[in-house]
Amino acid sequence: MDRLIKLHHGELETMDIFEGGMLETTPSGPGDLFTNILMDQLIRIRDGDRFWFENTETGIFTRAEMDQIRQVTLSQIIVNTTGVEMMEIQDDVFTLNSGDPCPQEMQLRENILAPCPEHIGYDFFAGSEVPYIIIWTCLGLIPIGM
Repeated sequence: MDRLIKLHHGELETMDIFEGGMLETTPSGPGDLFTNILMDQLIRIRDGDRFWFENTETGIFTRAEMDQIRQVTLSQIIVNTTGVEMMEIQDDVFTLNSGDPCPQEMQLRENILAPCPEHIGYDFFAGSEVPYIIIWTCLGLIPIGM
């Protein structure tokens, strides 16, 4: 901390916000500064979305319907919109525990996945060289006709 104060000539108020946020970051996640910034941004996005289900000003949902929506889990959405059965998926789809019905850890190992093909790029003008030349020639002739 002393080196940081010395680097900023005793005025930590002049420290760049990104630098300060990175200094607070821990292996378990962002520090207070970045956490507050992220929360503020997510709240602004949510409150600015007129279709957000909790937006009471639109009158789209009643309080009872909002309470029902809050009870829905991602595993229920997956079961209702795909061919996956409830017995084939864990309740908390974000966490993998031993004994869960869907052992995904085997599918997510890099060593058993096929390698990605080499990127070769894409030529957007392939096959359109003549129209390209004609268009630029016409654009070049416009000042002559004026």
